[in-house]
Amino acid sequence: MNDDNDNNEPRLGLYVPAKGYIPIDEDPFDESYDGIRVDVREAVYERFRKYAKDVHTHVKMGCQIERKRKTGTLGLFVQHPFYGLCGVTCAHVLLDDEEKKAYNNKKFLDPEDPENFVHQPSPPHDIGVIRKVIVKEDARYPIGVEIAVIQIKKRGPNSGQFPAPRQPQPHGNGTHLNTLPYNI
Repeated sequence: MNDDNDNNEPRLGLYVPAKGYIPIDEDPFDESYDGIRVDVREAVYERFRKYAKDVHTHVKMGCQIERKRKTGTLGLFVQHPFYGLCGVTCAHVLLDDEEKKAYNNKKFLDPEDPENFVHQPSPPHDIGVIRKVIVKEDARYPIGVEIAVIQIKKRGPNSGQFPAPRQPQPHGNGTHLNTLPYNI
């Protein structure tokens, strides 16, 4: 249905969450309606997006996370061979300096210990538990690396979207701080 041979022809764009799948008890779309050809596109419409500090039904990269009153940003998601779906963040987001030293490369972090629970955006809205901490900060590693791996147990992601950006703040020159310049 997505024939690009005639780009100037008007098309009816129909958006579906998963292209190529027809739900049970549904008929496939016609090739055209009232003489207008159909172009099926894969997309999801979200009427209202939440901000990073809001509670999300499904966590996203960029959401605020918290552990023991330390807050920061949830980074990317990875599929860990033992823990399954995990989120990654900087270790300093969830651990103080003493904990980073104590947890560094520890073989087992108790997933049932409430001290290891991670919340989004704050308690009591837990999403998972710290499972691994890697810290390389000493004379041999002048730049340093610090990573915390969070096993996602609740409210896993369902898209690659980020939370909505904060409301733009006016800047002195009339532009907005959250507006990115671009060239046409």
